[in-house]
Amino acid sequence: DTLKIDKVFLDETANSERSQIIIAQVVEMARKLGMEIVCEGVETQEQAEFLRGISCDIAQGFLYAKPMAMEEFDSFRKQSS
Repeated sequence: DTLKIDKVFLDETANSERSQIIIAQVVEMARKLGMEIVCEGVETQEQAEFLRGISCDIAQGFLYAKPMAMEEFDSFRKQSS
């Protein structure tokens, strides 16, 4: 039900139009299959904008927050909302 795109694929998008096309087509295919799309490893604003532009559902990575324990996440979430 959920497709998770690995950071390795996203890393290449800065240098390769081909990588951008591959990710965009994978997202489009997953959307047609009714899947939710998560892309991990977002480290730059450019990556986030690219994912937003291809309608990726969820982006996660250091751009937003570092990995953290559940208790720390609960506190982070409360402060963010």
